[in-house]
Amino acid sequence: MGEAVNERQLIVSLSRKADECRVVTFASFSQILTSRRTELRTSLPSNIRVVAIPLPQPHILISACAMAAFSYVLAAILVLLGSLNRLDLVYVRNTSLSCGLLSARSIARKMIVKVPAMMEDEVGDHRVARALARVVFSYFDRQALSRAQILVANSKSLLRHLVATRHVVPVGRFLEIPPGIDLSLVERVRTEYRAGTKRWFQIGFIGSLFRWQGVEVLPEATAIVRREIPDVSLVIIGDGESRPAVEELCRRFSIPYEVTGFLPHEDALKRLQMTDVLVVPLGTTATKDSNVPMKIVEAWALGVPVVAGRTKALLDGGFQDRKEIFYCDPTPEGIAKALLELLNSDELRSSLTARGQQLAERYSYDRMAEELLTAGATTISQIRTSGTAHPYQGINPFFCSTS
Repeated sequence: MGEAVNERQLIVSLSRKADECRVVTFASFSQILTSRRTELRTSLPSNIRVVAIPLPQPHILISACAMAAFSYVLAAILVLLGSLNRLDLVYVRNTSLSCGLLSARSIARKMIVKVPAMMEDEVGDHRVARALARVVFSYFDRQALSRAQILVANSKSLLRHLVATRHVVPVGRFLEIPPGIDLSLVERVRTEYRAGTKRWFQIGFIGSLFRWQGVEVLPEATAIVRREIPDVSLVIIGDGESRPAVEELCRRFSIPYEVTGFLPHEDALKRLQMTDVLVVPLGTTATKDSNVPMKIVEAWALGVPVVAGRTKALLDGGFQDRKEIFYCDPTPEGIAKALLELLNSDELRSSLTARGQQLAERYSYDRMAEELLTAGATTISQIRTSGTAHPYQGINPFFCSTS
């Protein structure tokens, strides 16, 4: 869910700086063949043209292999129709989808490939499936690392982990594009902030409900908080396979709770805006540990204080405890201790709110889109004049140097 929202916001930001954007995306048969197809165009600028390709998703491995096969078909179509002359830049999210496109030199020189995650982390606990996923996704990632002139990832940590596990150093330029926000959307949500006062404190969580989110600790943590502050409820914005287990825990600990299910992005932000604190338990995968989650950036932008487990990305980013984020141990007791201190201190909540809104400015997708287009134009120009882009030499806080 989060990645789809990320890419949609980035595409919208890119479209503001381009004459035309053409988007090829995958969707379910039901979404394409029913009235839900209007969702693909909802709130998109008029200069974005969307082509939806039906793709069943029986398993992530099957979907990835189908994407790889489709990428060769798409490459052949683009070359045969001479469409490349009308395209200045080709942005591809997912290394499986980049394989065929990278095989065509005329396309590859205009490509930016994003590695969204260590994709084997998205596979379940079945040992055979995970082992097979590691082989398949390692192949796709190595192709991108060894052939893409511009490679994008959410963080420096993710790139380092990718290089260490795939045993390939990027041949081209690296851009760091972390999960970000559309500041115009956030401003629209903030202007609709609820009026009046609340009697209850609301502890919030937003995101897909899967095992690696760690959301199962929140009902017990909320129950511990309620021993000292009775007027507290838990609000979970999202849905997923862990929902039944989480709701059962809420009932077991006899806490007031709300699980909204999946909401459109803007509606989810409006609900997040109404909470008093966002809790983000510890990430448990290489991908999650390497990223500053979008939910944290959105909470900062909306003025919602954040309690989170320590991750490599947060520590590497230099985010200070109790000044920019409130760190906690990822246990019910550890989370409850942090929540009690935060909810009992108006001054601490106010300082975290003010600093968070300053931090959110760094993550504007408009800014990232500008840097991405500049880097893309510079790299393409270098390829035309010298035959190759400058090799990877380092990373600034968000992007590599484009000079």
